Amino acid sequence: EWANVKYQLTPEIALRAGRIALPVFLAAEYRKVGYALPWVRTPVDVYGTLPISSSDGVDATWRWSTGAVRHNTQVLAGRTDRDLANGLKIRAGNIRGISHSIEYGALSGRVTAFGGRLTTGIGRELFDALRMFGPSGNALADRYAIEDKRVRMLSAGASYDPGPWFVTAEYGQTRTSSLLGDGTSMYVGAGLRRGAFTPYAGYAQVRADVPLTDPGIPTTGLPPPLAGAAVQLNAGVNSFLSTIPMQSTWSAGVRWDAAPDIALKLQFERVRPQGGSRGTLINPTPEFRSGRAFGIASVALDFVF
Repeated sequence: EWANVKYQLTPEIALRAGRIALPVFLAAEYRKVGYALPWVRTPVDVYGTLPISSSDGVDATWRWSTGAVRHNTQVLAGRTDRDLANGLKIRAGNIRGISHSIEYGALSGRVTAFGGRLTTGIGRELFDALRMFGPSGNALADRYAIEDKRVRMLSAGASYDPGPWFVTAEYGQTRTSSLLGDGTSMYVGAGLRRGAFTPYAGYAQVRADVPLTDPGIPTTGLPPPLAGAAVQLNAGVNSFLSTIPMQSTWSAGVRWDAAPDIALKLQFERVRPQGGSRGTLINPTPEFRSGRAFGIASVALDFVF
């Protein structure tokens, strides 16, 4: 996520070159540093919607103030080329973005917009087979294939943390024009600090802004062998569409700062995928049913050194 060099051009302006975590959402740049988070993990309903998490390129940050308000304006440009599972790759070019954050006493906030062009090999065999069915198959492949597709993301968030308590909320909107789908996500969370203990609770949701099913290739009039193949391909398309997350999550937990630089966290989440989506699950069991809630219990020991 991070591998860059920084040059402080002036006391207010800094330049970086290398691998830079995209400044989307409040905790995007340190979301994998568990100790820095009050909860076990960042809300997956929101942070899991990121199609790209880092960029290999350059950025510039300008720090400035207006009265008691401190501002931080960041612009970036780059690309990324990563290996995924099963030999697949993800490639994103022409990444451009701007982020503006503020701090005013106990209040902090951030607004970010970025875009890029995304290509992966996900579903390539399925789309090649669809194209063999002529115009209707080509239309499906063009609609869902992740080939040089424009990706856009907008996020906004704010946190108020006076010390004894905190509340935070974020909103995100993703547009991919592909099999990855379009979605809108949000979460709100709050906690109380009582000595070494911080009980907290939150609610998060992600909504799919595209249909999670597609009628696919028309089978009427096709010879039986081709109709059977079309049915299987249509099922493949809908299987991919079911991976577009649509779910809600209630969470509650407690953080215990057991010692300096050591935090023990207990957390329980109640997750309900909806609308035929499998939510943010990666490997659901055969017993999984969309619309049926399930629980997740987590224990984490975070430390820094």
